[in-house]
Amino acid sequence: MFHDPALYAQEAVRVFSGWRFLCCADQVPRSGVWGRRNTPGGEVRFAQEGGRLRALQEGAPRPVAWLGRLAFVHAGEEAPERSLEDALGEALPLARSLGAAVAECLLEVRMSLGANWKLVVSGAIEDYHLPVVHAATVNPYRLEPARPVLFAGGHSVYTAPARVGRLLRALHGALAGEPSEERFTNLLLYPNLLLIRLWGLVHVTVFEPRGPARTLRRTRIYAPSLPGARRPLQRALGAFLRLGILRAAHEDRRAVEEAHAGTLAAREALRGPAHAEEARVEHFLAETAARVRCAQSSAAPPPRGRAGRGGCPRAAE
Repeated sequence: MFHDPALYAQEAVRVFSGWRFLCCADQVPRSGVWGRRNTPGGEVRFAQEGGRLRALQEGAPRPVAWLGRLAFVHAGEEAPERSLEDALGEALPLARSLGAAVAECLLEVRMSLGANWKLVVSGAIEDYHLPVVHAATVNPYRLEPARPVLFAGGHSVYTAPARVGRLLRALHGALAGEPSEERFTNLLLYPNLLLIRLWGLVHVTVFEPRGPARTLRRTRIYAPSLPGARRPLQRALGAFLRLGILRAAHEDRRAVEEAHAGTLAAREALRGPAHAEEARVEHFLAETAARVRCAQSSAAPPPRGRAGRGGCPRAAE
C-alpha cells in the first residue's frame, strides 16, 4: 500500500483523475503567462486568457471550475460526468464558505516529507495525534477531542472548540481584521486538499505525491483583505505565524516519516500494514489488562464463553 511503485502508478491514474484542486486566485499568472502544477497524473499548465482561466494537460484542454477563490481542474482523459458541485456533495456548503474566505495571502510554507501521501493525509484528517505529536504547539488550544464526519466521495470534516488566550486573540484579530472565533474546522476534499479555518484565518494545504516515499506539502495562509495601512502589520505578524506553522509541520514530518519506516519494516512480515498491527497489539493489551484485573479481584467469573465488563475469562479460554 505504501511502497509498491506499480500501485503508486495506478493511484496516479485512478485516484487523481476527476476534479482536483489547481490553485488559489492569487496564484493565477498575469495574462499571457503560463503556470505549472505537477500532479501524479501529469503536468497541468494554466493561464488567464480573456479574463478566464484555461488549463491544459498533455496539450489537451481540461475543464476548470471555481469554488469561491479556489480553482479546480478536471484531470484525466475522460470528460467530467458531473459538476464540481455534485462531486463535493455534502461538503459543498462548507467548502464554498472556506473558498470565499481566501483573500490576502500572508505566507506560504513548503516541506518535503519522506513518506507515502496516504500516510500523510491520514494523519491530517484526524485529531488523534494532537496530544502526542503536537503536545506543546497545537493540543493546548484544543478544548475537547473532535468527532470526524465522513461524507460521500471520501471528503471528511471535523470541528472542535479552540481556546484563544488574550495575546493570541489580539494577534489574530490584527491578522484577520475581526475577533477570533474560538473554533477549529478541518475539511479534507478527497484526495489531497486540506482546508482549515482557525481564528479568522484560512489554511490551504495541498499534499502533492512525488513518489511512493515522497510527498510535498504546500500550505498557504490567508486572511481577509484589509485596508492598505494595515497590510504591513499583517506581514509583520505573519512572520511570527510562520514560525509556529513550521514548528508544527516539523512535528508532523517526524511522526509521518516514522510511520512510513514502520510500514516498510512490516512489508515482508506475515501481517498487514503497521496500523492493522497496532490494532492487534491494542487488543492483546486490553485482554492482558482484563486478566490482571481479574487476578487482583475476587469477583466471580462470568458464564463460560463470556468475559464481560469487569469479569474474568476462564484460564482455559
